[in-house]
Amino acid sequence: MMRFLPLLLLSVVPLAAGEIRIGVLSLFQPKLMVVKPARDAWLKLAADDAVHVLERGQAAALKVQGSLIECAVQHAIHRVRTVEVTSREGGAVEFVLAVPGKIERRFQGKLKITSAGGRLQAVVITALESAVAAAVLAETAPHTPLEALKAQAVAARSYYFALGHVHKGFDFCDTTHCQFFRTPPGADDPAAKATRVTEGMIITWKGAPVATQYFAACGGRTRSMKDAWLPAVQYPYYSVECPYCQEHEPSWESRLDYDEAAGLLDTPGAERLRLQIIRRLGAGALPGSNYTVSQDGDKVVLHGRGRGHGIGMCQAGACGMARDGAGFREIVGYYFPSTAIELGRLAALR
Repeated sequence: MMRFLPLLLLSVVPLAAGEIRIGVLSLFQPKLMVVKPARDAWLKLAADDAVHVLERGQAAALKVQGSLIECAVQHAIHRVRTVEVTSREGGAVEFVLAVPGKIERRFQGKLKITSAGGRLQAVVITALESAVAAAVLAETAPHTPLEALKAQAVAARSYYFALGHVHKGFDFCDTTHCQFFRTPPGADDPAAKATRVTEGMIITWKGAPVATQYFAACGGRTRSMKDAWLPAVQYPYYSVECPYCQEHEPSWESRLDYDEAAGLLDTPGAERLRLQIIRRLGAGALPGSNYTVSQDGDKVVLHGRGRGHGIGMCQAGACGMARDGAGFREIVGYYFPSTAIELGRLAALR
């Protein structure tokens, strides 16, 4: 799937050993949330000092009250600063978190909810490998070959390792700003298998983890940071040919008003401008960064192939390589030249 990432990358902060904190559902700016057990799990809910145990069929409703949270649970109402959800023993648990009328999602881990800026901020604390598996499932298309899933798992894990901490109050979010984080896969799901067999493996360049970039389809050739009119980062992101996309990726055309897209005439391929355009007009206005640009009267005409920013690993190309018999190491080495795959060394707990 496409990632619209902050490619002007960030300072490196080591990842805490074994756990990762992910802010979830923030796109909905929630003022009301409901949390409940998943399946037959039991939840321990701590509303500051008040503790409740929820079993199947029970739920807690949380609502913003200024800087506090109003927590309605088991016929009691608490006004508190923090609500935490764990297993009865204080560890990870499977739970369902919902923004009523908008979204409901199942997670595995511990949950902490606070009030910030007039909305609820929910953070899932989960095992690193569980987060990797969830990202692999969310970021790949159905029926992706196993070796391509393994390459995706190594890339997703590398991203977490290299950056360690991106947001205030938590490490990463669940959107394309970081990596998709959704319901984790079941143990028999190919995404879970790909994560298990690559456990701990990350991509390194000159001994340091690479904050990997990846995207849907390049259209025939990946891009360097220079091609995207972006400053250099830790890893050069070499441009490589992609035979699969050269043969299989369809072309597209887009006609944009001159006032909306004039900058593309002077800086074709600029990722900053592409992001501005798709945020205003939608992804279909400029699906990818592999295109030619011309002017036709008051229109800017784009002819292109591919989907996404074009930097790093092409997911369509990775699938094509896997179907042709390439292993995940070969796929990673092709799209990230001059790198190595190593076992990551986790930092000490913060």
